[in-house]
Amino acid sequence: VEVAHATISALRAKGAEKALLEALDVLVKEPDSPTGRCSEQRFRTTLKQVAAANMEQEELEEIFPVVLETRTNSKPSKNSRKPSKESVG
Repeated sequence: VEVAHATISALRAKGAEKALLEALDVLVKEPDSPTGRCSEQRFRTTLKQVAAANMEQEELEEIFPVVLETRTNSKPSKNSRKPSKESVG
């Protein structure tokens, strides 16, 4: 909700409301489900695309911060592990 509000406010300040309304109209006309709903990720991606097309990079990063990826899938090396309680002593 905060991202949506910040994006809408920033686009309104830039006079880009029409671009946002057109993009949202596509979401309404092409829903993700038969019930007429779209996913939160698709909504967020749409907001970001419209913002990127109408805002400076710094403004965009204030709303959509760049996240640096960390290595979460890598296994620790054998040398970085602490010895088990059984092998100590």
